[in-house]
This record gives sequence, structure tokens and C-alpha cells, in this order.
Amino acid sequence: MRFLMLLLLISSGGSIWLTLKQVPAFNTGLLAETVVGGGRVLANRAMYDPGTYAFERGYEFLMASTSNAVEASEAAAERVHLAVEALDIATLQDPGNAYAWSALAWGHALLGDDIGAYEALRVSWQIAPNNKALADTRLNLAGLLTDPKIELTEPNKSDKAAIRRDMEVLSRFDPRAMAFYIKKSPHLDILSAGALLE
Repeated sequence: MRFLMLLLLISSGGSIWLTLKQVPAFNTGLLAETVVGGGRVLANRAMYDPGTYAFERGYEFLMASTSNAVEASEAAAERVHLAVEALDIATLQDPGNAYAWSALAWGHALLGDDIGAYEALRVSWQIAPNNKALADTRLNLAGLLTDPKIELTEPNKSDKAAIRRDMEVLSRFDPRAMAFYIKKSPHLDILSAGALLE
């Protein structure tokens, strides 16, 4: 009986050790460059989940790249590249994280990769079609990607329907934000109305 208990204890300890070895908080080899520095991220809970850790890193780089308008564009571009790398890892580690896909779409858009932006947006729309916070973020990006003043990739029929759904979600749950988007990007209303006619 003691032998069985000892064997159980050893196997449990080994299992715990293997699990902790894959967590950034306990394995410094998994820590990577972050905006905060030293491998730390702002959300401490992310240190215990590799997918969330990669998402937090990518999101921080993305926000840091767009926050300082006077910063040299080369440094901002490098942060966007770091953001996309981290967000790629986040979407591989946690493919159900619609926020990571939405942030990845922004990263691709900032790099001028409209096709990559639409691909990531489509996954975000598929995972969380009726999410108010994401609707806000996605409409902002869709407004930029579909701006008629800029020659960009044309959204397909399902993209237009997803834009319309995001507009409906915002109209219902945050009418002030929806009014802002209609004023900022009036072409979104026309574009998404076209999806109903197609």
C-alpha cells in the first residue's frame, strides 16, 4: 500500500512539474520581450496561461505602436511586427479567443496587409458574432478597410453581413457608439445595407 501511495505521489509530482514547466510564471525560458519589460505583462493572470500571455504581449505591443504619434515610425512599425508575431502565437495557442483574432486583424491592417486583416476579422466574426466590445473594435477597423477614399480590398458578401450584424449589435447596446461610426464612416451603412440586397 505504501508503495502504491509513493508511486501515486511521484506520478502526481511529475505531472505537476510538466504542467508548471509550460507556464511563463514558472519557466523563465518562456518569457519574451514585452512593452513593460522583463517578460512581464500587465495582467498577472496571463503569466499562468501561455495563450493569454501571448495575447497580452501582442495587445500591449499593438497599443504601444499606436499610442505615441510623435514616436519614430520605425519603432512603431517594429512594435506592430512584434504584436503580430505574439498574436499569431496567441491564436495558435487559443484559437477560440475572438479578441486575439480581432487584435491580429488590426496588426495586419497596420502592416498594410488587408487580406490578412480580413482573414483574422472573419475568424473573430465567426467566433463571437454578437459581442458588443468586439463589434466596436471591428467596426472601427472595417471603417478603415472599406474607406472609399483609399484603394483597399473589397469585402465579400459575408464580410458585409458581418459588418451589418456588428452595426445592429452596437445600435442595440451602444447607440452613441453607433452614431459615432455612422458619422465617422458613413460608407459602412451603405456598404452593409448592400449586403441585405445581395
